[in-house]
Amino acid sequence: MPMAGGSMLLLITKPIPSTGERLPVVGIGTRTYETLTEDVRGVITGLAASGCTLIDTADNYARGASEAIIGEVMETAKIRNTIFLSTKINARGKEAGRASIEASFKKLRTDKIDLYYVHNLVDTDNQLANLLEVKQAGRIRYVGISISSDNQYAELESRMRNNPLDFVQIDYAINNREVEERI
Repeated sequence: MPMAGGSMLLLITKPIPSTGERLPVVGIGTRTYETLTEDVRGVITGLAASGCTLIDTADNYARGASEAIIGEVMETAKIRNTIFLSTKINARGKEAGRASIEASFKKLRTDKIDLYYVHNLVDTDNQLANLLEVKQAGRIRYVGISISSDNQYAELESRMRNNPLDFVQIDYAINNREVEERI
């Protein structure tokens, strides 16, 4: 990838253990994308053009606007086929979960989502069952669970042992490194 001054940037990737598909180790989170601006459009399309193709969003990010913004940019820039698209569900109840999943497909303007997480262990049994059904139908490629707090580690560990998860997403930051010892 060319950078300013003509030097090349090496994109670091890692394989997904279950398939060997390689993903960039750095992606873009969209928690603050409340409004589609030219800056937001430029960030998403610029990253995609550079090979940094992992986009992570959720049905409740940016007061519910993030998925629609990502869908709009992917459609107008015609980059959906280059993006590894990850989103999350926060619904409670089986039927509410199904409705939320369908709403995400509509907002994201896609018929396939690469990775779908149960977010922060919200109604995990119902939502994981919903996601696995949609995966079985071929509309989701990978299923996972995300957490954002170290007080969720014990339940995550149990879920990892007892469910067919492809991914886990954890809070790992300079000020939160306990995960190194547990997960």
